[in-house]
Amino acid sequence: MKNNVEICHDKIAENYDTKCDNDLYMRLYEDVTWDNIKRFLPKNKNSLILDAGGGTGRWAVKIAKLGYNVVLTDISNNMLKAAEKKIERNNLSNKIRIVRADIKNMRMFQNEKFGLVLCEGDPLSYCGDYKKALKELVKVLKKRGHLIVSVDNRITNIYHLIKQKKFDEIENFLRTGNVVIQDSSSYIDFPIHAFTQEELKNLFAKNGLKVLRVIGKCVILNKMIDELLKDKKPYKHILKLCIRLADNSDYINFGGHLEIVGLK
Repeated sequence: MKNNVEICHDKIAENYDTKCDNDLYMRLYEDVTWDNIKRFLPKNKNSLILDAGGGTGRWAVKIAKLGYNVVLTDISNNMLKAAEKKIERNNLSNKIRIVRADIKNMRMFQNEKFGLVLCEGDPLSYCGDYKKALKELVKVLKKRGHLIVSVDNRITNIYHLIKQKKFDEIENFLRTGNVVIQDSSSYIDFPIHAFTQEELKNLFAKNGLKVLRVIGKCVILNKMIDELLKDKKPYKHILKLCIRLADNSDYINFGGHLEIVGLK
């Protein structure tokens, strides 16, 4: 039986890439993400990479174009169908393998199979059991391999509750990180877990990972910069600033999302 996260992503899959490509802030978010991913790509191009919860393959395609072999998984059939079309358009069918899977169950893969595991776009926040999901991702990661995970930031998600005038939910959200949100595209409700930096670091440490880097995405959060982003010259300066400040401890919590890198 499908859960609401799967139903939501099945519903938004067809227009997902178009919406992302036309969103100026999303472009900034993804450029900051790509800067971080590139730092931890395996030196050996023969290393197999897992893009877990990778949706339409936005990262899988970029990585495969560099010569790596990638396994792309997602819980949403429609997301994977969109990914398949994109992979074919880019002539990457020999570099990317698609597997429908829930990140809470990676049993179809042998232990320590992947040199790098990505979990971008916050599936750890949406999956319903982030502790179980992280254990599964660590299990399939090779020793000395890197795990990169993006999640919702608890601090900045308070603003969404304030905007919706859900003041009675803020105290519990601050304490637990748990809240039910409504996707703005599908109007489907589903629960999320938003993390603090310390909670995320402790989760990685408990699973035997050495934390190498934590960043905020993007630390220049306010959407009032959209007008500036339309011009190439200001965009380059804004991106450079976001990258420079991404792992600065004074600025990380300005990001709507946290991204953490761990070494097994």
